[in-house]
Amino acid sequence: MKLYIETSVPNFLFTEDAREKRRVTEVFFEWLKLSEHKVFSAEIVFEELIEAPAGKRDKMLRAMSDLEPAILPMTAEAAGLCQLYLDHGILPPRYYNDAIQIALCGLP
Repeated sequence: MKLYIETSVPNFLFTEDAREKRRVTEVFFEWLKLSEHKVFSAEIVFEELIEAPAGKRDKMLRAMSDLEPAILPMTAEAAGLCQLYLDHGILPPRYYNDAIQIALCGLP
């Protein structure tokens, strides 16, 4: 199985207002470390994590790095697919980063 980790996933590791989501995410990350499944992410996820407050940012970046995800490269094909999602109203322009990630995951 291939698993894509987007920004909200490591965010839940350190949330204070959703303890159940935090606990499930902690278990998920521990499972990922033991699992043989391939973990993926994208550079844009790390760019979004860097924008978090310093203390939380460092913890999220460390948690993601511990997973050693393969980083999906941004390609012209992914950019084109992203633009199609936006042009056809599948996602509104304010969700551009999400459209990029969906496009990256949608490519072979």
